[in-house]
Amino acid sequence: MLKNMPPERDEYGQWMHPQLEELFGDRELIPADEYKAWLQSHGIEACSAELELDECENDRLQQTYFEDGEPDLSLWEPAPPGPEWAMLALVDTEDGAIVTWYRHKPSSRE
Repeated sequence: MLKNMPPERDEYGQWMHPQLEELFGDRELIPADEYKAWLQSHGIEACSAELELDECENDRLQQTYFEDGEPDLSLWEPAPPGPEWAMLALVDTEDGAIVTWYRHKPSSRE
């Protein structure tokens, strides 16, 4: 079972749950079916949000990330979709910054 952990973001504001890091290993991408099987094996469901679509009102973040092209996400403080959700990852991808949240499925919640 995946344990909730407080994110310890790096100097660029990024973070990934250690167990998800294990899944990725040295790969940048993993196949969708492998990711889905990993979620199922941990009894969790996940959802993601993009910085570009987030209602972030931090003008400095908007300036540095979107206009200056700086990869620093430390100013982004995304809110989970609900109290039972925990952060699985906050990373900058080729398609933009994304945060992924997870929660234990009802039958496996602690």
